[in-house]
Amino acid sequence: FILIVVGSILTTIFTWPFLLKITSFYSDIGDYPTNGYVLWYNQLSLATGRILNPNQYFNSFQFYPWPYSAAYGEYLFIPSLIFSPVYWISQELPFSLNFYIFLTFVLSFVSSFYCLNYLIKNRFASFIGAMVYTFNPMTFAHFPNHVSLMGRYFLPPVLLYGYLFFKKPETKTSLLFFLFFTLNALTSFQFMFFSNFALVVYLLFFFFLNFYKRNYTYFLNILRKSLFFILFIPLLAFFYLPYLNFVQKEKATFDIQFLWLFSATVEDYFSPLPNNLLYKNLLPTNRTEKSLAGYNDMSEEHTLFINIVPLLLATLSLVFLLRKPCHSNQNEKESNDRLFLFINFIILMISVILTFGPNLSFNANQGSNIKLPFHYLMLWLPIFKGIRVPSRFEFIFYIPFSILVAYGS
Repeated sequence: FILIVVGSILTTIFTWPFLLKITSFYSDIGDYPTNGYVLWYNQLSLATGRILNPNQYFNSFQFYPWPYSAAYGEYLFIPSLIFSPVYWISQELPFSLNFYIFLTFVLSFVSSFYCLNYLIKNRFASFIGAMVYTFNPMTFAHFPNHVSLMGRYFLPPVLLYGYLFFKKPETKTSLLFFLFFTLNALTSFQFMFFSNFALVVYLLFFFFLNFYKRNYTYFLNILRKSLFFILFIPLLAFFYLPYLNFVQKEKATFDIQFLWLFSATVEDYFSPLPNNLLYKNLLPTNRTEKSLAGYNDMSEEHTLFINIVPLLLATLSLVFLLRKPCHSNQNEKESNDRLFLFINFIILMISVILTFGPNLSFNANQGSNIKLPFHYLMLWLPIFKGIRVPSRFEFIFYIPFSILVAYGS
């Protein structure tokens, strides 16, 4: 209860004056009216049973008469389960949508706090880490117009239980991992796709570690506990098989040359935007509206500045990680902390590299011919050709970053 109250107060402060306009705000900014429609359509489909008939449900109205138009974007199924009862009671679309947006910050704060405190066992440090995860520049750059990117509340438990599952597969951790994986996938396809890379890091690391130790029982346990995923396949298949079928027919892809508009630059991480109240007068920046013009008004995709204090705290945790341990006094908790920090630092670096897209760029006007992993992933994995905004991998970056910040605290 205290966390909900604190999260609500912090959300009120950081999004002010959003709360004052919660009953009336309904802007034409970006995807806001489109996402509002999707949530309204889902509540209608839930109330009428339309959602149980895939042919009816996916043939939505917003792009009529084109078929399967529900598959043109995010389904927002879990957000709709939160939105629907609010709408049924209030019968007000603006209030219901804005209330959900407000609630995403509170849920993300509570979720990240519990996951961090589970690992660190320190409430103050977990509070600081949850603040960084919940209220960061990347999130506010997409607030409130990109509703699908506000639903970050299942990302921390997905990675937490993914780590615990691949480290030591047990019944409880496997069930919780597959549950949160499913909930996250039904909240945002983008977050499901991005988080898979962190999960692959966990998988590869522990697979190689147990293979090196010749712990072959581990692989048998992984196979056995993975069978729990069968429980969640029907729900995922219901929503994603029609989507994959639509994608296969549509064959819509993005050209490598097009992605530079939506890929990070080195400058994005170290230079604040001109409207940054705290740092715009403290740090040198040439990120004027003129310099951002080359992005075709895509500045929200280049707000990757991570702020100074969190960066210093994260650096402190790396000092602990790199410090030579005293093996005679090193307890099991310190050993586990080092292992956890090391793996999450790898995830942090991979997510940073992926934000740069196919080629390294130093700023909006200065690219390079240095090909990055994203370039080859587009060639090897067809699904990468459907990724329009590589810079959004920073949403995954903020999970290991908040962990490092918490340890630094």
